[in-house]
Amino acid sequence: MTPVPETAATLRIGLCQIQPDPGAPGGNLRRVEAALRRLAAEGARLVLLPEFWATGPVTGPDPGLAAAAAAARERITALAGELGLFVAGTLPAPGPGGWTNTAEVIGPEGPLAAYRKIHLFAPMGEDRVFVPGDTPGFCTLPVAPGGVAAGLLVCFDLRFPELARELAWRGAALLLVPALWPRARRRHFRLLLAARAVENQCFVAAANACGQSHGTAWAGGSCVIDPTGRPLASAGADEAVLAVDLPLEAVPAARSAFATALPPTGWPFHAERKVLDLEALAAEVRRRQAAGQRVVFTNGCFDLLHAGHARYLEAARREGHALVVALNSDASVRGLKGPTRPITPQDQRARVVAGLEAVDYVVLFDDPTPLRVIEALRPDVLVKGADWAEDAIVGADLVRARGGRVVRVPLVPELSTTAVVDRILQRGGPASSKD
Repeated sequence: MTPVPETAATLRIGLCQIQPDPGAPGGNLRRVEAALRRLAAEGARLVLLPEFWATGPVTGPDPGLAAAAAAARERITALAGELGLFVAGTLPAPGPGGWTNTAEVIGPEGPLAAYRKIHLFAPMGEDRVFVPGDTPGFCTLPVAPGGVAAGLLVCFDLRFPELARELAWRGAALLLVPALWPRARRRHFRLLLAARAVENQCFVAAANACGQSHGTAWAGGSCVIDPTGRPLASAGADEAVLAVDLPLEAVPAARSAFATALPPTGWPFHAERKVLDLEALAAEVRRRQAAGQRVVFTNGCFDLLHAGHARYLEAARREGHALVVALNSDASVRGLKGPTRPITPQDQRARVVAGLEAVDYVVLFDDPTPLRVIEALRPDVLVKGADWAEDAIVGADLVRARGGRVVRVPLVPELSTTAVVDRILQRGGPASSKD
């Protein structure tokens, strides 16, 4: 382990702003290596590189490019060990389901963290080349006593404050942002970096590309912003290598004066507000759709909520921007499952389902099927379990006729309310903790 100074009060961070040449990954690597050696000599412990620093923008799967990215990663790993540096930047990398735009932090002892970019930039076709990640990137850098908690964002992620917020809630004192930000929106780049710093009371460091490639001019402007929104260092429009000291005590000082980087404690936690009648819910859905959001619909009894329900609803929510759950009323459940069901009354079931993070709205219905609810809400995505054939899913034809999608989610085997009830009856008591 690289030794950490006992009384380190600052972290020297380096920024490397280059023009990545898509046709010369070897040349890009040599320029970055020279910058790393210079910054290490100047006392930097952490160096941030631009997005796709070795390859330039990636326009499609390319075995040669994949090999070049792998070679660049291998060389950076060796340099981090040789120079005692932590190095962060992004490279194209294979991942679950296809290529990913992966930001990685590599330290003297090897890889420390990897983050697959969540928000892919569709206007430049990034979503046609890569699959998005689904997990925020976070690590603790052993560069000061107790470490420095750092979060990873990549370029377009800057426009989604909830991602930076999640990282701040986990304790991030520093956000690292590799970027390929275009010159046409240079003003937004600086505004968003300052906003993420101020609202989360943390340092934000961004390394951007400069020059031009594939017909796009890059903004440059790599910089470090302190927790008050003040720039500590900033590059211009050309290639640059910067080093700046981060006074680590500035983060706790900002947060002790008044704290804005805290998770919410009150206003989100009112599940009753999610339970609406059909008329009020239809108005909510129209507003969200008018704002460009995809509304997802599913339905069920959700009696004795279990892990299968939770996984199913999380999968449904991933299909859009808001999830509506239509809940069979007590009368509807009795008509479907007999006089002994439901076990839990409808108001309690609605409250429990509404309490799940994945669920945005709950509505009760009395009919045997949710057809009337689907007709009123006109959702963009209809989700049911994979045990349903698509042509048997109520409302599927209505959703498809409006240009929507029908999604069948695999169920967890042997997880059902009926199975839970059967186990309780067979054992004469609650299911054991092993179930």
